[in-house]
Amino acid sequence: MKEKSFLLSLALISLLGFIVRFVDYDSAPGWNESLDEIHYAWTGQTWFQTGIPTSWSYLSSYPKSEMVKLWDTDFRIVSPMLEKPPLYSLLSGVLVLLFGQDELSEVRISTIRILPLILSIFTIFLTGLLGKKVFGPEVGLSAALLYAAIPPVVLANRLSVTENLLTPIFLISQLIFLSIYRVGKLQHAVYAGIFAALAILTKQIGIVAAFVSLGLLAYKKQWKSFFICGVIAAIAFLIYPLTGAFYDWQLFRNIQTEQRRVGLQGGLPQMVQTIIGRPLVTTERLIPDGVILLGYLLLFTGPWWINQFQSSTKKNSHVIPGLTGDLLNIDSRFRGNDKTSWLMTVFLTFPCGYITYLALAITGAEPIGSGQGYWGWYAFPLYPYLVILVANIFIKIMVTNSFFEILVTTLILGSSTVRYLFLNVSRDYHYLWQYSFIFLMAATGIIFFLPRKYRKWSYLLLFVFFVGVNMYTSLNLSLIYASNPQPLP
Repeated sequence: MKEKSFLLSLALISLLGFIVRFVDYDSAPGWNESLDEIHYAWTGQTWFQTGIPTSWSYLSSYPKSEMVKLWDTDFRIVSPMLEKPPLYSLLSGVLVLLFGQDELSEVRISTIRILPLILSIFTIFLTGLLGKKVFGPEVGLSAALLYAAIPPVVLANRLSVTENLLTPIFLISQLIFLSIYRVGKLQHAVYAGIFAALAILTKQIGIVAAFVSLGLLAYKKQWKSFFICGVIAAIAFLIYPLTGAFYDWQLFRNIQTEQRRVGLQGGLPQMVQTIIGRPLVTTERLIPDGVILLGYLLLFTGPWWINQFQSSTKKNSHVIPGLTGDLLNIDSRFRGNDKTSWLMTVFLTFPCGYITYLALAITGAEPIGSGQGYWGWYAFPLYPYLVILVANIFIKIMVTNSFFEILVTTLILGSSTVRYLFLNVSRDYHYLWQYSFIFLMAATGIIFFLPRKYRKWSYLLLFVFFVGVNMYTSLNLSLIYASNPQPLP
């Protein structure tokens, strides 16, 4: 596929994803499913207006507070607000002030969520670029389509939370390393340092971008680049505590200590199990989805199956018509050489580093529901990697026609497809889902035995059908997800 055609297709998919996200964006998820959205907007708004960040918080570290009732909700207002690094709060504050919302009571979810909607355009585009760089253009476009369409991601991209800024920052950081095999130019170290700094200034977990970037540079023994990137990241790392020292150092220290303890009080460590077992977008409502589940399974087993796939494709080259009519040589993409090893290392290091931080900092949720230390938005930065891995499986199935791969993929994604289809019909007919699932399994079985040229197009039709069902569900989320618009003051 020509580069211009790929980029144009990716831009159109990104625009389509934005349109899907815009439908009912201010009511689903409900305005109060993550009051952190209000928190960031108030912090930035008051910071620009008074020079002192002020917002709601229920941490006991604040010695003084004031209760304010807005939108039938009680908020404990504290100042100075020092719980998070400043970048996202300042961006959210600029947005509400640009819309003339000068008072706390004037802030609207419909305004706040414009920021993540805009960010989602870049995230979809960057997801496609990352998929192309690692697995090829067909995977890149397929991954972008999945990211644009599947309901949990659509809901996630509407929330005004720091993770929706961290995600494109992580993707850009990764593309910097994927774009250069030798990592020899000092300007790349500057770019890596800048985006590591932006991640650090967005949220505490953004330090992962710095650690991963420095780790990759050390792995390549690029010590000058390591030093430059480290200095830039260190400067950004100091900005947040210096802000705390400027307003109230003791309060800042108390807040950091309490936040760490809050993240550990939900129970004993089980973050990895929680991520898979509690598919949350916000705080309580579970959103089971086949792509997310399969993506996690592929991600956690990636260090094994990716290497195995590289080895197995050394001997046999599979050439198939791609989604755009170009020839896709799978073997050339997955040869077990140094460059491919570097691509896979970079691809896996970012999400694995992020999960490791979560596992060390957050307990997860108690199995019996007695505690909760995990919210759905913690996992948002992992979504691009999940859809890329699933998209790669789609392309790989078209090549290998492996029975067990097809069976497992159909079981996970097929059941998700049938579930979304039946969620939009009367509950009186839900018992008929079995017939639809059997029909889907039978259709997949028939395709398995078709001649190669017909099989490829049949699998492609199944993919289009799958994306279409997800897109339709995302456009009609109000039918399956209780919407809750923000009330008037």
